[in-house]
Amino acid sequence: VFFLMIRRPPRSTLDRSSAASDVYKRQYQRRVHGILQGKRKMVEAAPVYTLDKAVLDAEIAKQGDWNKTIILTQDGKVLTTKNIVAVAPEDIKLFLGCFESRDKAIGPGFTLGADLFNILEYHPPLVYGRHIPPSDSEGIAICRVKSKVNGEDVFMIITYLLPIISAKAIPQMLAFTKKFIGEPSQHSLSDSSLSYFETISQKKKKKKKK
Repeated sequence: VFFLMIRRPPRSTLDRSSAASDVYKRQYQRRVHGILQGKRKMVEAAPVYTLDKAVLDAEIAKQGDWNKTIILTQDGKVLTTKNIVAVAPEDIKLFLGCFESRDKAIGPGFTLGADLFNILEYHPPLVYGRHIPPSDSEGIAICRVKSKVNGEDVFMIITYLLPIISAKAIPQMLAFTKKFIGEPSQHSLSDSSLSYFETISQKKKKKKKK
């Protein structure tokens, strides 16, 4: 009886030079990937200042926590709206004039169509409150922003329904305005409220990174 033995050829092994080459190649690929990732994050975080209706509409549509939205120019022109058919001239007048004095804002409150909102907090460039009666607990907030496009004031108004509260909706609005419109327009007025909401926004960003 004869047995035929087939011998497996020896495995090819990398010599030192080729192994080192593979190591350098992987390091290079990781380095390039890291650079590209860093650039991608920079692009994502970079502000895109605009007053273009189409761009604002597309970005506002991504904000699922907001019920209604209006963006106005300082002369009362409506740049864009969400879930609002039309904004009455008298409503626009109240929004634009609310930062002139505390009494002028808190006295009449805000009206949006048939809805009346009571002003609870007055901290320019932020003013916010709640719907009257508070049965549906719809909140409202308005922020005055200095446009990076033309240097003029822009007014952004949002409303939000429970379970969304001001501590969540307002930081979102501030982040939106800083990315697409400009910086909150404080003028000569102090604003502890703005710092408070910015702190909340920063804490949320840190939690996401973890």
